[in-house]
Amino acid sequence: FFLLPLRAFQYFEETSWGAGTYTHRAITPFEAIIRQGAAMTYQQQIDAVLAGMPREIPKTKIICTLGPKSRTVDVLEKLLCAGMSVARFNFSHGTHEYHQETLNNLHKAMVNTRCMCAVMLDTKGPEIRTGFLKDGNPVKLVAGQEVTVTTDYEMKGDEKTIALSYKSLPRDVAPGSQILIADGSIVLEV
Repeated sequence: FFLLPLRAFQYFEETSWGAGTYTHRAITPFEAIIRQGAAMTYQQQIDAVLAGMPREIPKTKIICTLGPKSRTVDVLEKLLCAGMSVARFNFSHGTHEYHQETLNNLHKAMVNTRCMCAVMLDTKGPEIRTGFLKDGNPVKLVAGQEVTVTTDYEMKGDEKTIALSYKSLPRDVAPGSQILIADGSIVLEV
């Protein structure tokens, strides 16, 4: 988890130190929320936190996808210093061990540069494969043409039938649903 830097100048707590002697201590907006709890409305709590945030925090985020050329501590430090605020891990490629090593490197770079960075995990969805075609020849689909989709992956497809590897397809689609094939270059409507 990440902690946002808060300025401790917005709220003051009055403390009694003996007969008639009072002192004021600066507290953070977060402390004020904790102490006042339910007495503050949700909007007051948000306003208190935002009041303590430094103005120099950029509202625009820079997302960098980490890969083989950008996963070393040295390169990650340069990315952080250049303004990277979100490190994207693409789980379509690489093993969990590979990504853990990259995450460890990112942590080291964050410690070295004292720059915070969020992490975004881009996980892959199910891989649905189209089956083989009769005679191995390409087929031409025409817009508006009716096509039968089957989950019998052993069946050889043609211009009227396409085999898909996803056995749960009939349960997961409904009339009006779209099925994207070939990275979305072909769209079928159920």
